[in-house]
Amino acid sequence: MSGRLASTAAVERFLQRSLTAEQYHGMRLLEPCVVQTPEDGRGIKFVVVLEDSVMVCDNPPKKTSQLFALRDVSDIALVHEVPEFLQAELGRKVTHVRVRVRREPRLSRSASPTSYSPRASRQSMGSIASPRLSLSPLPPTADLVGVRKSISGLAAPAPGPQKRLSLALPALGTVTLEEDTDSLSGSFDGRDLGPAADDAVHLYTLQDQSRLIAALDAARLDAAIRESLPPMVHSGPRVAEDQHSTFLRGIMKDLAARKDIEARFELVDQLHSACSTSLGLRRHFWKTREHYAVLADQLVLHLGPAGDGDADAVEYASLVAEALSGLIAADPARSVLFEAAPRAPGDIVTALLRLQGQPHLEPSLAASIRRSSVTLLYELFEHVMHAPDSPVTLATLTGVLAGSAAGRAFAASLVGEFLRLLDRPALFLDGAMAISTFRQARLCTRLVSPGSVLAESLRTSFRDEFRYMVNVSALRTELAGSLPINAHMLACVVMLREAF
Repeated sequence: MSGRLASTAAVERFLQRSLTAEQYHGMRLLEPCVVQTPEDGRGIKFVVVLEDSVMVCDNPPKKTSQLFALRDVSDIALVHEVPEFLQAELGRKVTHVRVRVRREPRLSRSASPTSYSPRASRQSMGSIASPRLSLSPLPPTADLVGVRKSISGLAAPAPGPQKRLSLALPALGTVTLEEDTDSLSGSFDGRDLGPAADDAVHLYTLQDQSRLIAALDAARLDAAIRESLPPMVHSGPRVAEDQHSTFLRGIMKDLAARKDIEARFELVDQLHSACSTSLGLRRHFWKTREHYAVLADQLVLHLGPAGDGDADAVEYASLVAEALSGLIAADPARSVLFEAAPRAPGDIVTALLRLQGQPHLEPSLAASIRRSSVTLLYELFEHVMHAPDSPVTLATLTGVLAGSAAGRAFAASLVGEFLRLLDRPALFLDGAMAISTFRQARLCTRLVSPGSVLAESLRTSFRDEFRYMVNVSALRTELAGSLPINAHMLACVVMLREAF
């Protein structure tokens, strides 16, 4: 029995009815996959990546269920193998993504009851980093028929879980799902898995150019950032959904018409505040490229030709950089930013370099510029790295930095400053500082990655420091059990050690 895959439009309509408005606006990716879990076996479903969790929608769309919460993900990996259950030709087109998910400890039937402490509750907040949405193209129907024929029991819903399903998980032994209980039991050399056990969720994409792993990685990082900050009370204006277009057009029109910096500052501040309270408004911003063009132009509008604007101009540029950071993160199709706009990504990097060289600034203003610049650069680099079909590459952005003495000095200062921060791990217990440090660490990994024009020079300059001065074990001990984002920062430290 063969089946057809529901259209993306049909699934979207179903999700719009089924999800809350906040969840629907926070949808990052909708993609058909073969989903395999220890509980449910294999099935063709639509994977829905949201702000804080990953859901699956049945095919055809009849119900949704949560697959896992992003805060419980311990590892996301690309598996290079041809799935045995798919036809050979189709299997070579499939991308296999394995997600390890931390679960609450479960007891096997033969195990004795033990006590354990539940996972500490995590703090969350409103949207800080906006999601990126990708609606992946559907595969040809002929391929779907091949998938259906290749996966036993997928033509119709299975009556229930198999009596016994065993999965071999690396380093954990065999995890077994039994028919009459939802408990997972596992053993390795006769020992129970205990509370540290992870479940493996396997996702097999059904098109050649899947963005699944990029969307999962971005969503996981953004969720960790939000959970590392205390709850915030947004005081900005709330714009009704049916007024999004009117509000944005009014702001952009006034920005173009007003000439004085004070009036423009108030307009950008109003835009930034309103967008911080509304994910839907941030998404709506990208429905036309003109919004981005007008706002990006403001970045250097009041700076002189040599970048010698006064303190008001620099403060205004810093605010524009903050607003752009949140909005670039919300570009749903990851495409508007790369069109022929007045301020392409490379131009933004150039503008930020001009800001770094402003003379005679108060230390607090200089620090504010540094933070907003790092945040905007982080979003630009992540945007490029998570958009595989982007005409802008890592070499493009690092080439701008490498093209001037100021750019090379700025890149070196990012790495050197991060090294100095590692000597003060107590700073990472503060949410804002931890997030800022993570972004800088992530930027450093991009700067020394393959494809970066600056990689070789930075490795030469900082090789000894990373090899002999960075103690990963001590950092891990110092930050154990701290903010969620620190785990990702430590992963960056490990990557940098390996790169150097």
